[in-house]
Amino acid sequence: LGTTTVYVTHDQIEAMTLADRIAIMDGGELQQHAPPLTAYNEPANDFVKGFLCKHIDEIVETANNIFHQE
Repeated sequence: LGTTTVYVTHDQIEAMTLADRIAIMDGGELQQHAPPLTAYNEPANDFVKGFLCKHIDEIVETANNIFHQE
């Protein structure tokens, strides 16, 4: 279609699933602009790595707490 849409969200899951490319910012400065899987697999710096992985770690921790087997 040749259409560009900018969608601003703070929801990482939403951004990772809806976007062709994501922009990760810290303090108003662009840290990385890439396809979601590229940003996840090849983070530009420690901020991007921590930002993307923190949410996934929280989901895993929640799942482990819900489905904990004794």
